[in-house]
Amino acid sequence: MLEINDAVKRSVEQQRVDEILAALPAILRAAIGGRSRCQCRYVYAGIVDRFAWRATRAEWTRALRQVADQGLIDLKGTDDNDYVTIISR
Repeated sequence: MLEINDAVKRSVEQQRVDEILAALPAILRAAIGGRSRCQCRYVYAGIVDRFAWRATRAEWTRALRQVADQGLIDLKGTDDNDYVTIISR
């Protein structure tokens, strides 16, 4: 039974990460504006505005790390004061 719960939990978490990934381009554009970078806190605020509290911070950061791994953003860390820099537009 626990294995089923873990599988369902992972599936739901991945679905939320995928939803965040789909919304991230617009969220990043709004958070960054005309600049090339902003603090993570503004990206997180955009995610909360879009998803309310249906997604957890772990899911937010997982989505950001996936975008960073794709080489689209530079992410030095995931603390509120850390910066997200756009590499590719």
